[in-house]
Amino acid sequence: MPLLSRGLGARPQPQQHCPIGAAGHVPLGGRHGGEVYEETLKLFRAFKPYKLEEYRFRDGWSGAVRTSWEDVFGALYTKGGRALVVVSNTAAEPRRNVVWRVQPQALGFSGARVRVRGAGGAEQMVDQRALGDGSLVTALDGYEYRIFELEPAL
Repeated sequence: MPLLSRGLGARPQPQQHCPIGAAGHVPLGGRHGGEVYEETLKLFRAFKPYKLEEYRFRDGWSGAVRTSWEDVFGALYTKGGRALVVVSNTAAEPRRNVVWRVQPQALGFSGARVRVRGAGGAEQMVDQRALGDGSLVTALDGYEYRIFELEPAL
């Protein structure tokens, strides 16, 4: 059973518009110029194109995004006709065949087809039912995260 389906009791509260909270882990320690510092900057650069303060945030414990691995979390940012799904591996080991699902009602838009744009600009058009049927799959290296942009297909 996925971790997000179980009762978790008290949970940490990530900052409302902090991509680190969205990614599911917080780099600890590190000094200016160190490896952790550089990874933290990389994370913030990935979110730079988006004005996250304008998005509604659902964290990894909300159930808006579910994954097939206990240590892979999903978060959702929504704004009008656009959504960002962040899938993050919190383990050091790579995770292959990571199935991720989004609750369509959490997206804030509807439509029979959805455009899913992933890393490197790879894009696919899927039926909305694919958001919840296990059709969306990715692979993540240890501590890697991916951002997927979703919007209704016109």
